[in-house]
Amino acid sequence: MIIDNFTNSEFSYNVGLEKSGKSILVLVCKSTYIFEETECSKLIPLEKQLPPQDVDLYRGDPKCSSLLYENDFAPLKNKCDILVNAYAYSQGNDATKEMLVGLVAPGVNKWIRVYGERRFHTINKVISLSEPVPFEKKEICYENAFGGGHKEDSDYYIKNPVGTGYCLKIKKINGTILPSQEYAGEKIVDTVKHYTPVSFGPVARSWQPRLSKAGTFDKSWMENRAPYLPVDFCEGFYQSAPEDQQVDNLDFGDEIAIYGMTKAPKVSFKVPETKMAIKIQLKNGTDKNLIPKLDTVFIDAEKKQVSFVFRTHLNIKKSIVEFDRCIIGTPSKAWERCQMTGKKYISLKGENVFGKSCQNCS
Repeated sequence: MIIDNFTNSEFSYNVGLEKSGKSILVLVCKSTYIFEETECSKLIPLEKQLPPQDVDLYRGDPKCSSLLYENDFAPLKNKCDILVNAYAYSQGNDATKEMLVGLVAPGVNKWIRVYGERRFHTINKVISLSEPVPFEKKEICYENAFGGGHKEDSDYYIKNPVGTGYCLKIKKINGTILPSQEYAGEKIVDTVKHYTPVSFGPVARSWQPRLSKAGTFDKSWMENRAPYLPVDFCEGFYQSAPEDQQVDNLDFGDEIAIYGMTKAPKVSFKVPETKMAIKIQLKNGTDKNLIPKLDTVFIDAEKKQVSFVFRTHLNIKKSIVEFDRCIIGTPSKAWERCQMTGKKYISLKGENVFGKSCQNCS
């Protein structure tokens, strides 16, 4: 398939499967911007745009670390994921023992209390907590949230096996590092209660509660359904964000704000107006016009970057070879004339299709 991209965004495609087992062509556009550490920040398109990510990225060994960025080729997403990779920064010139960090957007109002390192101590089976060690900068990730376990017991917290603080045997609690992240209204005081692991990053597919949405892979599935998805498969499985960071829609002009995750106390920006349209030309002479939907926002506060991922799909009748050309954005008149006359088109300058996408907040 020939690709003609007339946008400043990166584009790629892949083949996916619907629950019914039908093959679909998954089309993904990705726009990345730089933001400033200020309220109502202007968004500037990244000079070298980031391509859609085709593999999952982990913080370390995938067996024992959290997911940093999930690949961009989920077949579909019915909601929009808003994700953040960041550190908590003490505000001012002094270190802090604890602070609040937050993510606020339409449909999202999430606050996490971040502590310096703390440990559990036990004396005569009585559990106490040490004072937090002051910090100036601390990573926000699932490794620092409630969870974890012990290899010798094969006992892991399935909602977050890479975390810390989970321990069923009191004799093993002494000296255990407490989670340094908890919901603003939830205090972690022991190692047995099933606290909610809290962070702003993606939840791995093998963790609960996401895993439960994958459906039932049992003997009945093996005999009657394989290799297709189970009948009880839920499309919510494709959402990688925590459920309190998923919104039905995110539109042009909606404001997103992060608090305490840069040296500035608050950084905010508006969703840019990105003109995104796709035309698929089939070899049978017909055209399919598609409008990708924004379904993933990834904020990297350390790099001061935000990526917006747009997705759509098209059913494949027989094979991918039935698609002849994919046109992203609005072609120039010169390009259209070349197509009509059969001449080769060579662009002398890049097209600016971002339009009003970099306006300041009002």
